Amino acid sequence: MNKIIFKKVSSSEWEKVKKIEQTADTNLFRPYPGEKAFKKTILESVFCFIQQNGETIGLIQYEQKSKNEVYVGDLVVLPEFRNQGIAKLAFKKLFNDLGDEKYSLHTHPQNTPAIISYLKVGFKIMKWVDDYHGTGKPRLYLEKN
Repeated sequence: MNKIIFKKVSSSEWEKVKKIEQTADTNLFRPYPGEKAFKKTILESVFCFIQQNGETIGLIQYEQKSKNEVYVGDLVVLPEFRNQGIAKLAFKKLFNDLGDEKYSLHTHPQNTPAIISYLKVGFKIMKWVDDYHGTGKPRLYLEKN
């Protein structure tokens, strides 16, 4: 398995982010509703392309919520790179880069592949959240300490 790197996304790369997020646009994932929301998020958090051998294979977005807590808001791996351990590598890189933090995230309870990936890297399901985004769809809240 090859090493991955994170390349910080600039606010001018909305179209590239949109294209990656559209590969995961299902009932289980909520992509950014538009360029304005993306540009707001990029000012408040860290947004990176996941790259391997110079090729963009996904993206990750996270935010330092407090001194010791990081919230992972987005992790998308392009379909042709799924089931190759890329999400696991991305999390390991994030944990290595940021150190001993509390990590948290939300995911759809039917997003089984994502949940399995999260559990494999040490996340634990903490609670069910009804109507998390105001769309009537629930989410699971997970943490890793």
